Parts: sequence; structure tokens; C-alpha cells
Amino acid sequence: MRARNNIKVEEKRRSDTLTRVREGAGIAAALHQQFTQQPFLGREEIRQLEKFEKLVKKVLGDVGGDDDDKELTLSNYPSDTNEALQLLSDSAAKLRKEVEATPRQVVSASAINCANELLVIIKLLRRQSQPQR
Repeated sequence: MRARNNIKVEEKRRSDTLTRVREGAGIAAALHQQFTQQPFLGREEIRQLEKFEKLVKKVLGDVGGDDDDKELTLSNYPSDTNEALQLLSDSAAKLRKEVEATPRQVVSASAINCANELLVIIKLLRRQSQPQR
């Protein structure tokens, strides 16, 4: 009986993770599309970016990673905001595919790397969107 309940809890956790990943991929795609229509990140877009960051951190914990704020790097940094949002959208779609393809009993190193990459891109976008002083 206890084992059956544990399986149900794990399946529910997996379902929640998949929902978060899909929602995050949708937010990232919407942010990129909005930026093509208006070439700046407004207050609403910053809120969406913060919501996306929270989702990515939850997914990172769900797939077996940890958010210890160590200094992570990208292989190639985007040169402008449009390129960064395109990379964000592509990486979110990649994370979604990785998580959907990974069984709940497996820790996916590629999903963890992808989530960490997304966090780096988000930090970069937040720095770029702050007003210059």
C-alpha cells in the first residue's frame, strides 16, 4: 500500500514538472515573439522573465540539479537582446524535450545543463534590461 502511494506521489511530481516545463517553453517563446514586435523589454516582460526563472529553478530541482548560484558560463554569449531571447526560446524548447524524454526514475545531466544554461541567459537578460546609470 505504501509503495503504491509512493508511486502515485512520484507520478504527480512528474506531471507537475512536465506542466512547468511546458509553461516555461511557452513563456520563452512568447517573450521572443513580443520582442520582435516591440524592441524592448517592458515591465510585463520582466515579470514574465521572473516567472520563467522561478519555473526553471523548480524544474532544476525536480530533475535532480541544485540552484547554488555558482558562476556558470555559456559557450557563446549572445551579442544583443534579440539573440539572447532567441537562445532562451531554443533552450527552453530543448529542456522541454529533454524532460519529456526522460523517465521519472532517471536524473538527466543534459536536462540539468540545459536548465543551468537557461538561468545564465535569464541573468544576462535581466542585466541588459536594467536602465544604464
